[in-house]
Order: sequence, then C-alpha cells, then structure tokens
Amino acid sequence: MNPPLQHTTPDPVRALLDEARDCRRAAEDLDRRVFIAAAEWALAHPAADMDDAACLPGTENELALAGDGAPLVAEFCVPEFAAAIGLSTDAGHLYMADALELRARLPRCWKRVAAGEVTVWRARKIAQATRLLSPAAADLVDQRLASFAHAIGGRGIDQTVKAVEAQVDPELVAERKRESEDKRHFTVESRFVDYFGQVDVHGTLDLVDALDLDDAITAIAAQLKDCGSTESLDARRAQALGELARRESALPIRSE
Repeated sequence: MNPPLQHTTPDPVRALLDEARDCRRAAEDLDRRVFIAAAEWALAHPAADMDDAACLPGTENELALAGDGAPLVAEFCVPEFAAAIGLSTDAGHLYMADALELRARLPRCWKRVAAGEVTVWRARKIAQATRLLSPAAADLVDQRLASFAHAIGGRGIDQTVKAVEAQVDPELVAERKRESEDKRHFTVESRFVDYFGQVDVHGTLDLVDALDLDDAITAIAAQLKDCGSTESLDARRAQALGELARRESALPIRSE
C-alpha cells in the first residue's frame, strides 16, 4: 500500500527571500538595460553630426565624456538623457561618461556587463578609474580586470590601475607625481587676524607627515588636559600646535 501523499505548506518567510532575490535580479537587469542605452545614446549623437548652428559660439559644443580615443558627443544629448532617467545634468553626465568609457575603451569589461555577468555599479567603478589613462593603459587594465570584474573591489581596481600606469606611462606618472607634490603647502593666514588675535591655518601634506603631526598634536593636547586645562579638545589641539612649534624650533634636519 502506497503511503499517503504529504502536502507541504509554503514557508512565507522563505518566500520573502525568494521575492527579494527575484526583485534584485530584475532591478540589476533594468540597470544594465538603462546603462547600455546610455552608451548607445552617446554613440548615436556624435559631435560630427551636429549641424552648423549647434557649433556656433554660445550654443552647443562637442563634449569629451570618456577618455582619450573615445568618440566626442554632442553636448545637448547629455541633459536630454539625464532628464529621461530622472537624473540631474551633472549626475547624467557622469553616468553617460561611465557607460561610454566602458563601451568605447574597455570592450572586454563591457561585454561582460552586457551579458549580465558584471553589475553596473561595479563596472562604473572601473570606468571611473580608467578615464584619465592613455588608450594603451586603458586597454591593458581591461585585459587584466575583465575576468575578475564581477568580484573585484575598489582597492583591487586602484592597485591594477597604478601598476598599469607605472608600466605603460611611467613618464606621465612621474609628471603627475611632480604636480601633486607642487600642491603641498602650509599656510598661516597672518594677514587676517580676528578681534581676539586668532588666525586660520591650512595646508596640504604628505599622508605620513600629516599622520605624524596629528599624533603629536593629539599627545600634547592630552598632556595639556592632564596639566589641568579645561579647554575643549579642539582648543587644546590648536594650542598643541603652538607648543609643538616651540619645542621643535631647533629641529635638526637630516640631509639625504
């Protein structure tokens, strides 16, 4: 005699997970379709197709959305597409730039996005990291990341980009390093003193120097509190900078 059939009742909690999973997949599919449409919209509006009126001063101009080697597009197409998908013009500009960067300069990663193997948000991180690269460097990044684009994080992308830049464009990397170093400064706005004799101080430092300075200021601020100061932490940190300067006024500088 066959055993009686057992009827199982669907688990409503498990059904919630299934629904969430299905909705996420559907959302990712829609994101991908919009992203693909953004790239195709950009390609459908090349700068070369703008009429003469659009090229007059004060009207529409060509726009370099993606990196070197990607086609220029007509400027007017960006706000039109952005409005269609509910983005501001600035957000739409970045969105379309990421799409065109992948479509035009990272074909291997783009193929995986189009196939639904890489999410749009992850692909956009790659696009934003490669936009300033030369065509040769962008192509090499595309080769190295395509197989792992579905899983790589921001740190891995940055490391890959830096390694490729150093390999392909060492002179460009050196130039950017010099430009970055030239931005370092430490400025005391002594010309602008308030009623109580206070001034603003600001600067740009190397990370190592900034961290060491922060540690020193934090330590001295704690010492001031231990010595009885009732000032706020911010006030004690400000005082600590002066104490540090007076302590190190005869700091020996080693020559390399």
